[in-house]
Amino acid sequence: MKRLILSLAIAALSTPLVAAAATDDVKTVKPFKMTCEEFLSVSETYKPAVIYWIASVDKLGVRENDQIVVDTPHTVAHVVDECRKAPTRKLSDKVRTSLDNQTLKINYNGA
Repeated sequence: MKRLILSLAIAALSTPLVAAAATDDVKTVKPFKMTCEEFLSVSETYKPAVIYWIASVDKLGVRENDQIVVDTPHTVAHVVDECRKAPTRKLSDKVRTSLDNQTLKINYNGA
């Protein structure tokens, strides 16, 4: 019983420390206004989300029930390569151009 109480006390005391550490890494971005340079500084984990958000807004408007089927490695790699070529350009311009010339292919279901 003492072990359980001690474990709960340690967990309760460490929760604020974990929460404080997590909020230090939080960065709010506006994907449509991002430059390629800003996009390249985003964590690899979040790059697909940024690309798909821009692609969805550009094509459909973002809706809760939309589904997007994507080829994640190819899609992200293509946009990263394009952004490295012109880091001062807007990311949304790169995504739109790639969608228009079909070098970036995203199949929208429910549209």
